[in-house]
Amino acid sequence: MAEHLIVIGAGPAGIFAALSWIEHAPDTQVTIVEKESEALGCFLKKNRDPWSLTREIYEPAEMADQYVRGGREMLGPLHRWGAADAMSWFEQHGIAFDVDETGRVIPVDGIDVLRNKLLGLVSEAGIKISTNCNVVAADAKSTGGFWITLEGEGTMECDSLVLAGGGLLATKAKGICAAFGHTVVEPVPAIFDLHTRDSRIVHAAGELVEGAHLIDDSGAEASGLIRLEPWGLSGPVVGELTSRAAESMRDRRYTFSLRIDWIGGLKNPTERTIDAITRANPRRPVGDEQHAPIPSRLWLQMVKDAGIDPSTQWQRLTKQEARALHRQLRHDSIKIVKRGSHYQETAVCGGVALSEIDFRSFQSRLVPGLHFVGDILDVDGLPGGANLQTCWTTGWLAGLSNI
Repeated sequence: MAEHLIVIGAGPAGIFAALSWIEHAPDTQVTIVEKESEALGCFLKKNRDPWSLTREIYEPAEMADQYVRGGREMLGPLHRWGAADAMSWFEQHGIAFDVDETGRVIPVDGIDVLRNKLLGLVSEAGIKISTNCNVVAADAKSTGGFWITLEGEGTMECDSLVLAGGGLLATKAKGICAAFGHTVVEPVPAIFDLHTRDSRIVHAAGELVEGAHLIDDSGAEASGLIRLEPWGLSGPVVGELTSRAAESMRDRRYTFSLRIDWIGGLKNPTERTIDAITRANPRRPVGDEQHAPIPSRLWLQMVKDAGIDPSTQWQRLTKQEARALHRQLRHDSIKIVKRGSHYQETAVCGGVALSEIDFRSFQSRLVPGLHFVGDILDVDGLPGGANLQTCWTTGWLAGLSNI
């Protein structure tokens, strides 16, 4: 009788683990169990930014630096199946991609093409996906293998089990891992937007600020593009900062003061300082958007908040007014009032403790035949490709373990 593998979770890691497993052990019967109505449902979300499949980083040690937690443990797996392997796999399966200026690997035809390709390969391989199927318990049999209990008291039996249920924010998922004796590091959302009631941000909603530098009291810093939203801040730099400071922000209940240098992330910020603009355009109005150091609506709010008439010439600024503008431009502070929804690229800080995982196969060190892949592990990376690379690497290597 053919061995039976059950994968719990039809996200990127679970799908890739199933495909890898059946490629390396084609006689295996593979079933994927998913509680939601769609497999790869994360790819169905409508986002303004394109998905990044991975990063164009060929050196495993450099790729490991993209991880906030788990980078040391991921170094070995990335040597065995890293970003270059993932890109080669995409090319072999007809997934065209471009690499943007930041090194993100972007699917040319959108994430739908990758989703359809993966689900097509699953179908061709004879892998069964059971959606709307909620697992309530999983137990190891004394004779080897596993019993899976479904909502409604249905059961399934398998020889090997892969847990790929995403970040362990759900109590039930944590309970399944704990029932196998595994330690679960308390999960915390790791990439999210930040909400504020700051009137300058609200009035400048829709503006993009390139080269901002964010500083959190935890010591975390990030530079890059910020989007000003009607409710607060979003964009790649916000995702990076919240990833680095996830636990600290949770401990402060997502209420804190965020320091911002609005031009500190530029390659040459000195060109946009108050002194530099005054020297270059002494007779221009301070509120002239053509010479504003940051997007016009935000700049006008700063000028007004500093008590300056926007029609005032740069050369007419008093020292006190110039200092007030400098403080707002380079030493700003915004009150954050709550955490927003997850950014496009979902990640969770926390998960199954890494000391209990064999990173050669992503098999449990406690329960033979049990594997953990993807975000269920206490591994998370910066936005821009590292988190999906975790799915590809862990899923592929779990499948290789059956050889």
